[in-house]
Amino acid sequence: MPLPILLAKFRGRTPSYPRSGGRILDVVYLDITIPPPAPIQIGDKVQIYSLERKKRTRTAQPNGPKYTAHATDIRGTVMGIRAVDEEVVEMILRNEDYLSTTEYAHLSFPNNNAAMTDTPWWVRILGWALKQLGAAPTRRIPVEGRELVEGEVEGY
Repeated sequence: MPLPILLAKFRGRTPSYPRSGGRILDVVYLDITIPPPAPIQIGDKVQIYSLERKKRTRTAQPNGPKYTAHATDIRGTVMGIRAVDEEVVEMILRNEDYLSTTEYAHLSFPNNNAAMTDTPWWVRILGWALKQLGAAPTRRIPVEGRELVEGEVEGY
């Protein structure tokens, strides 16, 4: 059975703690801007596709696809969900592709989008409490539609 696919934009990369094997691993940070077909929960196995902006050409349609999706070497299990602030929630994914140099992926998405995940009640309460304490949002992640991606991605 194919893994559910998450379409995400690359945000950054940091080195992970080096293990005794001498292999340097890293942690990848991604923003999920296109909701998956079904909500993702802790324990679900997923695969990440990277969204890359298409180059503009003279023949491009103004309302046509803005992104192309490319498979990455990140696939694994969602280990946890945490509230970053009122507007942003983050999923932590442990990569199970052992040929990859990525150990973990942190996937950020808007807190108010129920299509992304079944957010636990305590994450919603923590986001509300942060707002009441006057914590300013760190960033805004725009939600876009599936029709903006060129090509067919299995499962979408």
